[in-house]
Amino acid sequence: MTKSHGLFAGIDIGSNTVKIKIVQWHGGRLKTLEDVSSDLPMGDEVYTTRLISDTSTKRLLSIIQYYQSLLEQYQVEEYRVVATASLRQADNAKFVIDAIYRTTGLIVEVIDDPVEKFLTYKSMRDHMVDYKQVREEGTVLVELTSRGCDVSFYRDNKMLRNDEIGIGSLELKSMLNNFIEDTPNYIQVLEEYIETKIDYVTKILKKRQIKNYLIVGGDIRTIAQTFFDNKRIMTRKEFIAFYERVTGDREHLIQQSTMIGKDWREVLASIVLFFVFLKMINSDRILIPEISLRDGLISDLISRSSADGKRYQLFDEDPFSASFQAAKRFGIHSAHAKYVQRNGLQLFQILARNYRLTPTDKKILHHAAHLHEIGKSLDLNDYYDASAQMIQGMRLFGVSSHELERIARISYIIGQLHDAESEIYTSPLQDLQLGAILAVVDALDASKQQKMKLTQMKIDGNQLIIKYKTKQTVTMEQVMIQGLMASVSKIFGLRIHLEEA
Repeated sequence: MTKSHGLFAGIDIGSNTVKIKIVQWHGGRLKTLEDVSSDLPMGDEVYTTRLISDTSTKRLLSIIQYYQSLLEQYQVEEYRVVATASLRQADNAKFVIDAIYRTTGLIVEVIDDPVEKFLTYKSMRDHMVDYKQVREEGTVLVELTSRGCDVSFYRDNKMLRNDEIGIGSLELKSMLNNFIEDTPNYIQVLEEYIETKIDYVTKILKKRQIKNYLIVGGDIRTIAQTFFDNKRIMTRKEFIAFYERVTGDREHLIQQSTMIGKDWREVLASIVLFFVFLKMINSDRILIPEISLRDGLISDLISRSSADGKRYQLFDEDPFSASFQAAKRFGIHSAHAKYVQRNGLQLFQILARNYRLTPTDKKILHHAAHLHEIGKSLDLNDYYDASAQMIQGMRLFGVSSHELERIARISYIIGQLHDAESEIYTSPLQDLQLGAILAVVDALDASKQQKMKLTQMKIDGNQLIIKYKTKQTVTMEQVMIQGLMASVSKIFGLRIHLEEA
């Protein structure tokens, strides 16, 4: 295949199903060529045994072989194959992934949950006509997966908050089984159980004006087709009426769930969770958007190869907006963080040409600029180290665990760069370079008053020349830059030269 074909595919190995979608991208439009879903309930066995059984492995290999034949049939070369919760949790995941590669030649990426969410939400761009309006208005998106539940809040076209709640559909189904054995009021008890789990998010949601409530995951599209008359947009009154019908007739619930090949307990648990959130949200508009992880994989592939680089810009900015809002909750100096981020990215662009820095490095630096001082809320004396420890324990929307480790390491490096003999010089070179970039722009605002307006940064021979304007005394900033001279010279082979314009 060549790019002129405009063919893209995404394969999603989930906890209960394995799915493939193949599309053709032409003239800014998507045409679906294949959309296949194969049931494979690995989630329950991994939840109880932490292993994918031999039977499931054989079935998975058979499914992936068929999907590979579709890729060959359409001559698709731009595709991604990802696995989510089951392979993240299974102790024998690497053997299963190796078997897939030996059988089909396909490389499976096991993606972290925050990355899975980011990719899924990114597909709104291609599958929600009114996505801009939805993001502009007060909107809450609740996504249920087998292992967890995500709650995101949008306003003014930005993601302002993203929280993870540690209750997924498998745990809810397990709890529901227990409640069914204990009481005839099991639905009410499950509602109360969920309410206790989402209590801290509830307090946040009740304070916000929310116009749209988006429901994603938990097989909600299949549920909507079967139980909600296939409605994709509902009023509050309609959703409550459907909920009362589903929860009031157990035999009908079991019968309809069986017809679509779903466990009625998991279906019920999903519906109850979405209903509990509705009670907490003052919205009269419920949306069930046509988005999925495989759609997100395709959107991501298109964004990497398309000449229209700005098509997904709003969504690509969401992780940075989320990390900045998370940093603000720790009480960072917002103006300083923005100064470091803005000037740090400019300096990155200047250095990237000569030091083999990548787009991934740029992403890491952007997040580190927001988060490098969150540790001040715990330790004012050694806050870079405290920041690093706090970042390691965080979960950031759109950021993998490996990337999170790098952000934490860079935050620690920033605080150590005034010591030319520090043990940090055994760290990966790219992380030292990113740490040095942020340390320099951090030092240029040492007073946290943005005294120095940078007018030009450039490399001239072995000098990094930084020109600035100021109307104030910048002795503190000059002293801090002087303290970084040895480290910057060691890392970049450059000497910093400050020059007042």
